[in-house]
This record gives sequence, C-alpha cells and structure tokens, in this order.
Amino acid sequence: MEMGITPGEIENQRKRLLIYVFAGVGGLFLAAFGIVSLVNGRYLLGAVLLLLLVFDFATACAAKFSSNVRHISYFLGFMLLVLSVYLVLSGGAEGTGVYWSYTTSMLMVLVVGPAMGIAMMAVYFLLLSVGLFGDFSGFYPYTAMEASRIVATSFALYVLVLASEKIRIMSYGAITFTSETHRRLANTDALTQVLNRYGLESLLKDKEHDAVAVVALLDIDHFKQINDRFGHAAGDKVLVTLANTLLQHTKGRDLVSRWGGEEFLLVLFDTDLGSAFNLVDKIRQSFSQQEFVFNEQVVSVSFSAGLSVMATTVQFEQASKLADQHLYQAKTAGRNCVYCAARQLASV
Repeated sequence: MEMGITPGEIENQRKRLLIYVFAGVGGLFLAAFGIVSLVNGRYLLGAVLLLLLVFDFATACAAKFSSNVRHISYFLGFMLLVLSVYLVLSGGAEGTGVYWSYTTSMLMVLVVGPAMGIAMMAVYFLLLSVGLFGDFSGFYPYTAMEASRIVATSFALYVLVLASEKIRIMSYGAITFTSETHRRLANTDALTQVLNRYGLESLLKDKEHDAVAVVALLDIDHFKQINDRFGHAAGDKVLVTLANTLLQHTKGRDLVSRWGGEEFLLVLFDTDLGSAFNLVDKIRQSFSQQEFVFNEQVVSVSFSAGLSVMATTVQFEQASKLADQHLYQAKTAGRNCVYCAARQLASV
C-alpha cells in the first residue's frame, strides 16, 4: 500500500491502516466475546460488543472510500473511548474488562493523534473517576484500592503513549524538514536561487500534460567578455540581476530556471506566443537599461532570446530545442533581440 509523499498524505494513510487493523483484529475479538457473552447470559455486554462490531466494520468501509480519514478516525476514537469506559465500569466478564480497556484506550490515542488524544484522555479520566469513586449502582464493585490502581495505571499508560506519539511526530517533522531542504537545494541554483535544470524538469513532470505553454530560452550577450574583463564576481552579479528581473516579470505559475552557464529558460503558462513575445521583449528592454558599475566603469548588458510553443508538457524537449534554434537566429541577427517563428523584434 502506498503511504503517500506529503506529511498529510502519510499521516492520513497511517490512520487508515490503524482503522483497518482494528477492523480486522478488533473485529475478531468483538465478535468472539460478543457471542460468548450472549451464550453465557451477559446480554447487555454481548449487545454492546456486537453493536461496536457493526460500527467497527462501518468505519473500515468508510475509510476505504474516503480520501481524508480524519473525521472517521475521530469517530473511531470516540467509539473506543465509550468502549474503554464501559469495559472498566461494567467490569466486562468477571472483572476482566479493565485489562482490555488498556488496549482500546491506547488505540484511541494512536488513532486520533496527540492533540485530540489529550482531549479524549481528559474525558476518559473524568468519566472513569466519577464512575469508580462515585456512589452508583450497577457498576462493577471495585475496592477503593483497585479503583485507585486502575486510574494510576491508565494515567501512566496514557502519558507513555502520548509521549511516544509526540516524539514520533517531532522526529517525522525533523526528517520531513531535512528532506524538503535537500529537495529544494537539489532543485535550486545556488547562485541565483531560481530553479536549476533538474528542478524545472522535475516540476514539469508534475504539471498537467495538456498544459499549453511558451518556452523562452535566454542567453546573456558577450557574457565571457564580462568575466574576462571584470572577473567572475561581476559575472555573478549580472546573473543574479537577470534572475531577479525574470522573477519580477513572471507569474506565480510560470517557471524560471538557470538552464546552464549564462542561459536561462522560462516556461510561461496561460499565454499565447504573441503575449509571451511582448513579455520577454519587455524584460529584455528593462534588463538592457540597467547599469552595472565594474572597476568604476558603467556597463550595460543585454540578452538574446528564442521562443517556441509546446501544446503539452510532453513536448518540452522538442520545444526547448526549437527555442534554442530561435535563440541562435537571434544571435545571428545581431543579439539583443527576441526571435520566434512568427515575429521578430530587435533593438540595439
């Protein structure tokens, strides 16, 4: 069974598995003890156990067909709460109900989680204390010492289970944070903080296959000369500035990546070729108007770009190759321009 990818999916699947386990194992015990109780004349206990058996399988069926089992787990937790209290106060069969209450109450916390588990624990101890130490008829006749030990052992069990659950969640949170940090570092260019080539290709796999988009490949003009004349620190500043300019002019769904060296690749969604052309050319003009000061010299930098359209994300490789061909044509045309099959705009 797949456990999911996100923390929410994994926790949801964990609760679903617990519901299935209780439906299987718990169902066998509920059915066996319910029938035995009826045969031995303990009709109320048998009826309660068989009724819980029906609820048990109903929750399992609901969990199977539900995408989010949180509310189902709460219902099961409440059912286990009622069963635990009933087993203790009624005594079950010859006073052995209290032993089974430890298992059911522990499962209650595991199913609902620490936060809701604390609330249910408080309700459990309130009902238990009132029933054990109050003057009520019809409850199992525990001695005062037995009642005190039941409360004390139940409290100790709850503390251990809640602490274990809290530690599990904290550990999982730390693992998730570390994993997410590594994933982000693997997908992000360290210098410009935009996607790297691997990160963009990974995200495209998660996009809808019928997502129409425009692919734009940008290359900084004469970038090697900048590095040779002013050093790599100057080249890094140009790269970071262009990356920030691209991020400022694109939408949240669009993808911006450093494709390699001085090349950047954009995937622009929800747009046509003409609109994308105008956007990239606007970025080109904005970037070329920025002034860099290197070694007390004012320097302007430009880029060339090629555009292509992909009808689906499956066509990305083909579209990126076509954008690269158009970029070459933009370079041939004199650089500092945007080129696509339909239109061309150049400005010196």
